[in-house]
Amino acid sequence: MSRKIGLLILSICLVMLFAMKYTQLAITYNNPLLEVNVTGYNLTAGDENGMSISIENVGGENAYDVKASLTVPSTVSGISIVKGSFAVFEKIYTYGDTTKWMYPVLYVERDCPLGAYSLTLDLEYTDSNDRMYIDSVQIGVVVDAIEPATVDLDVDAGEYHVTAGTENEINIKCNQHWRGNSV
Repeated sequence: MSRKIGLLILSICLVMLFAMKYTQLAITYNNPLLEVNVTGYNLTAGDENGMSISIENVGGENAYDVKASLTVPSTVSGISIVKGSFAVFEKIYTYGDTTKWMYPVLYVERDCPLGAYSLTLDLEYTDSNDRMYIDSVQIGVVVDAIEPATVDLDVDAGEYHVTAGTENEINIKCNQHWRGNSV
């Protein structure tokens, strides 16, 4: 009798294990849920760098009055946002037009060390019941190259008169214009 009870308990446990393992639980969000994706996160020092940030509503309700603000933390030096750091979207739908875009431009100073850095994207939005949501997303960027220095050389010979077969003098004026660090 105890053997039958043991087998019965074991079979119930196995059925429960298989049922839990192969049954997918569906999690739905009855509120807005914004997902962020970034392209263009590899940056070049000494140049302006464009990046694209998509904000997609994957939740179960529309997001209203969405404010997105990209900032550089005070602990990061050498990187600044020169354009497109703030965007406002009236509505991000759950179906149809679910994705909005930001296109910030970042300037990385030439002497910024190569390596990984973190930026912060703050999202503030409401749902249809005027409940406020505030999210903060860390965006990783990598400074992986340095823009090479270039030299513009202006050469001006001025006025000159040259006579064949004699020694002649010509005054030449040279001006250098560096872009970037001189080596």
